[in-house]
Amino acid sequence: MRKLRESASDDRQKHSLDWTIESLSADSAPVTVPESTLKKYVGTYGERTITLENGALFYQRKSRPKFPMIPMSEKLFRLKELDIFRVRFDEDASGKIRLSGLYDNGMVD
Repeated sequence: MRKLRESASDDRQKHSLDWTIESLSADSAPVTVPESTLKKYVGTYGERTITLENGALFYQRKSRPKFPMIPMSEKLFRLKELDIFRVRFDEDASGKIRLSGLYDNGMVD
């Protein structure tokens, strides 16, 4: 995959390969995030709600299904059974947490 990425010619193809490489890397080296960090991410972000249940984060958007969140790093999570979407948490200097939705096509909201 990395060799394909090196020879990729367009940004969309590069992004798609990066997305897959990141998923495979996360599968091969699972990440554990301290519960104290997970607790900082719990809350409502517009239409999205993040909950902490039995030491794991869950993502739900409005009245849609709830998805377990699998850590890829301390700030980046993928959703179980939803490969096209990831969640990233960013903290500003004042400690406020911002959630970004990342899509496999490169879109961010």
